[in-house]
Amino acid sequence: MLGEPIADGEFGEIGVRYDSRAVRCIFRIKDGRLQATLPPGVSRKELLSVIEAKRTALRRLFQHRHESRITVGSIIETRCFTINVNSYGGEKLLYRLKAACLDVFVPADADMADPQLSERIKKGIMRFVGRSAPAYLKSRLDMAACRLGAEYRSFSVSSGRRILGKCDSRRNIKLSSYLLFYPEELIDYVICHELAHLAVMNHGAAFHELCNRYCGGREAELRRRLRAFPLPL
Repeated sequence: MLGEPIADGEFGEIGVRYDSRAVRCIFRIKDGRLQATLPPGVSRKELLSVIEAKRTALRRLFQHRHESRITVGSIIETRCFTINVNSYGGEKLLYRLKAACLDVFVPADADMADPQLSERIKKGIMRFVGRSAPAYLKSRLDMAACRLGAEYRSFSVSSGRRILGKCDSRRNIKLSSYLLFYPEELIDYVICHELAHLAVMNHGAAFHELCNRYCGGREAELRRRLRAFPLPL
């Protein structure tokens, strides 16, 4: 449910959205502006207080809002293919996957600063990423499960950008197609994290001890690197 936007002197208009699934205030960039997703019942005064408390972190988020903008000449690596963004004389967006290269062709007169065009290009790219993700991610999951002696029930791929992995109480594991943009050792860290949940479903000390063992004693380092990794889309 949408709420009344907040006018801020530094960030401009901040979008407000209420979500019954939210347990805390979450900020992200959407269509070039800051948006707050809030649990039901959070007042305007409480939101303003959170914005002030998080202003330094929000400033960094807001300043970096254009870092993932796709431009002609962009080269984006995935674990399955390289993405090249090209300009051409046609009128439509075109995609061509050949061997290990996905060529994206953008009309020469297209406005690459247009957020709607950027979203169309990203959605097109993610269709190809989504097709490649199941085989690649299952292969890495199976290798890790065999190495660690862990048994899961089923595997599926999600499209979440923020939640990269999930293990439920029925031993089903989901991995996000966005993992294909990450280095292999960070993909394997997410997999080890979910495999550790097969034994411990919470994030207590016993879980982190097991996950750290699965990660060769590097859990904290890999977690920091995962959080800091800049997604290109």
